[in-house]
Amino acid sequence: MSDSPLEELMRSRALIQTQVAKEITGSPLWAGPEAMGPLDDLIDRHLKGRLRDPAVVEEVVGAFLGETLRKAVGARWEGTEDAPYLVLPDGRTLDPMRRARERIASGRAASLDAYLQAALAFAADPAATDPAAARERGGMFRRRTRRS
Repeated sequence: MSDSPLEELMRSRALIQTQVAKEITGSPLWAGPEAMGPLDDLIDRHLKGRLRDPAVVEEVVGAFLGETLRKAVGARWEGTEDAPYLVLPDGRTLDPMRRARERIASGRAASLDAYLQAALAFAADPAATDPAAARERGGMFRRRTRRS
């Protein structure tokens, strides 16, 4: 089965993040749970206050976070180029793009590493469907999508 154009776009954006990290720090980030702490540090040390176009940074950071989650939990990208989100195998959704926007706007309080750990726990617990609980955790997750 070939990847959708959206999946290819998100993978390309995530690859851009690995190259940006390599240019800034001398070593690339590889999509994996261990990369989120270094990515948080990279944002704080090298990008904070120097963003010419925050939307572009949000796109590549969100794609990198999303690709890390997609690989770890077997999710798939859905939505549009402007509003992509991940759908878990059980139909619940995650919104790494939103978290990337929050991270750039709010700083370390919206840690990518903390989001990743919470999202992995959410994905592992099929009973975790309460949207109110998700909002209490910082609006990290999207509501279950309805399918006909």
